[in-house]
Amino acid sequence: MYKQITAIVIGFMVLATPAFAADAGSIAVSKLRGSEGVKGSRPIAILFTLENTGTVDDELVAVSSPVCGRAELHTHGHENGIMKMRKIDSIGIKAGGKAILRPMGDHVMCFDLTRDLKNGDIFALTLMFKSGVTQTVDNGVIKTISVLTSEKDSASGSSSQHKGHH
Repeated sequence: MYKQITAIVIGFMVLATPAFAADAGSIAVSKLRGSEGVKGSRPIAILFTLENTGTVDDELVAVSSPVCGRAELHTHGHENGIMKMRKIDSIGIKAGGKAILRPMGDHVMCFDLTRDLKNGDIFALTLMFKSGVTQTVDNGVIKTISVLTSEKDSASGSSSQHKGHH
């Protein structure tokens, strides 16, 4: 009897596991880079590409880095004909799609730098997803702002969606 109850409980646990659990961790991070900055000065932008190779949509919901006292997801948008930056709650990555974080689009803002960051410095970034997956990437490269803003990312296949404060 005990074995039957155990088997039933395990069966329910398997069935109750969210559908995305089997696909969790299927997001690749590439082109991680940030702008130069001075500790105690203005925040910096962090940019990268997320590619969801899985079959389930996911969302980037938070980020952190040892170089940031605080990091937030942001986007740019037009309000009354003026381009403005605002904080958002998440950045969606459709199954089989990409989210490209770029200047004048979705990006990460790194506030309260813990150290000076100059061209060529390496940094780490930890990404937290709605699926519960946490991923740390430690190969981010600091670039001059002119190089960072002149880089071109292909928008083809981009299916980034954001949710948040309007």
